[in-house]
Amino acid sequence: MPSFRSAAFLLAALASIFTNCEPTNPTHPPIPTATFPPLPSIPSLPSTPLSCWSSYFSYSFTQRFLRSEIAKSSTRIVTTYSPPLSGTSTYTYNGAFNCSTTEYGRTTLCDGIPRLRSRVTNCITGPTTGTAEWTKYQSDLSTVVPTWVAGVANPRPTCTVAPDLSPLCASLFAAWSAGSAALNATSTRDERFEDAVPPCTPVTNTPGPTDKPVCRISFSAYSAYYWPSSASDDLCITTAPFPSPTPTTIPTPTTTTTVVSGHTLTSPTLYHFLHAVHISTYIGQAYSPGGFASDIWSLSTSFSTALTIAQLPSAILTAHVSCSGREADFCSMSVSSGFRVADLRTVRKEAYEKECAGCFGREGVLVQERYRPTVAVGVGDVQGQNRGVGEGCGWELWEGGWGDGPGTTYTSSSEAMVLVRGVEGGQFVAVETGRGGG
Repeated sequence: MPSFRSAAFLLAALASIFTNCEPTNPTHPPIPTATFPPLPSIPSLPSTPLSCWSSYFSYSFTQRFLRSEIAKSSTRIVTTYSPPLSGTSTYTYNGAFNCSTTEYGRTTLCDGIPRLRSRVTNCITGPTTGTAEWTKYQSDLSTVVPTWVAGVANPRPTCTVAPDLSPLCASLFAAWSAGSAALNATSTRDERFEDAVPPCTPVTNTPGPTDKPVCRISFSAYSAYYWPSSASDDLCITTAPFPSPTPTTIPTPTTTTTVVSGHTLTSPTLYHFLHAVHISTYIGQAYSPGGFASDIWSLSTSFSTALTIAQLPSAILTAHVSCSGREADFCSMSVSSGFRVADLRTVRKEAYEKECAGCFGREGVLVQERYRPTVAVGVGDVQGQNRGVGEGCGWELWEGGWGDGPGTTYTSSSEAMVLVRGVEGGQFVAVETGRGGG
């Protein structure tokens, strides 16, 4: 048991250590006056946004000064353990257990391939406890900050210098960029220009006055109407002809017609219906220094009635993604023919593996509900068959994340396409002669 003398010596040593951790500067130097960096003359700007901009500059300037002084006057404390500390910690998470899988509609058809209509996995979820081993070589880093920090007030301004994406914001950034460029031409770095970034988001990379506008098509719902083939397309009827890819053409009207939502449909053509279509025009990118640019689109045209695109069944395209690279993150989109409406009821193995590569090989069974192809319709077909759609537009090539959640790949197309992702059998309606639909 340690003596009182040794205990007193230990307390004195600890007191000395913590005394030495006190910041050396009990107060900060006077905050210098923030002087706005020289900017080009902007006589067209009203005084109110300039005054607001100046207040944001003063705030940022003062914040930078205070951060620097706090760093100078703070002491970092860390303790090294020798030998290292170790132990076991427990944690709780919401886990899944006692899982069971139920299969529905298992069958084997003439192709000898086992099939399921659907497969459902159910699990019991609840709190689960886990353990983890740990080793600690140093204490958590802590910092002793100067006492004057608690008494410093530098409230952020509440005024609005300019609305985001507005011409006023663009003018402020033009002045700031010109001043920054002039300063960068010298050997002196003036950090005030970092403090003086206007607190709004301008539109950049805008199209030139003579550039052809770039447009995109969006829609809220999709449906398709088709004429059932006179020859059976059942999977097990070997006499059923497989359609061969042919260019998109509109057949000569015949006497077999029907009316759907005011549109006259003629056999044997399939009709895509795009509902609540919007045409948007690219106007530039939203970007502020240190951030990411995002495209800005302006709605230019809306259609209250559905747009229709007629295609022969053999000309319907589906979109697929192929990826390469170590992490399969270099992807491109391609389209191919060979789509069959009958696959939405009973999918062929080759069509299934186009949409779910390797799935059959891993599982040894086709799961019909997983077959959700992406139908691709050329923008040229949409525009050519619907008057007033994007007249004078150049069209955006499709690009974006293919899939959901982490690991989403970035994919682009080489053609302008309208994509209908994850189509289901219920979206394809068989036309009955002489009867209309909605």
